[in-house]
Amino acid sequence: MSDGHRATRVLGALNDFFSGFLPAYAEGCAPDAAALPYITYPLTVPEALGEASFYARVWFSGAGFGEAAAVVDAIDAAIGPGCCLPVEGGAVWLYKEEGFARFVPSAADERVKCAYLGLKVAACV
Repeated sequence: MSDGHRATRVLGALNDFFSGFLPAYAEGCAPDAAALPYITYPLTVPEALGEASFYARVWFSGAGFGEAAAVVDAIDAAIGPGCCLPVEGGAVWLYKEEGFARFVPSAADERVKCAYLGLKVAACV
C-alpha cells in the first residue's frame, strides 16, 4: 500500500479496535436504525509520526451508567499504558488522555447517556 493510503490504514485500525467492544461507527455515520449501545469516533488521522487527540463516545441507554462503565473498563484495560494496532507498513498507537472517561447524560433524552473517552492516536505508517 502506498503512502497515499495512510489514512485508510489509520481509520481501519481505529474501527477494528472499537468494533471489538461494540458496533462502532465514524462520527455522523451511525445508521438511523442503529440500536444502542454503540461507539462513535471522529475520523482522526495524525500527521506522519505525529499525534492527534480525540474523543470516542460510548452511547447507551438505561437508568444508570453501569453498562457503559463495563465497556469503558474493557477499553481501558485493552489500551493499558498504550496499545499497538498493527497495520500494513507500520503501526497505529492508541493512548489514553488525562481524564480518560467522562460520563454525561443526554440533554435531549434522559435515558440516553454517553461516555466520552479522551484518547490520543499516533501513527507510524
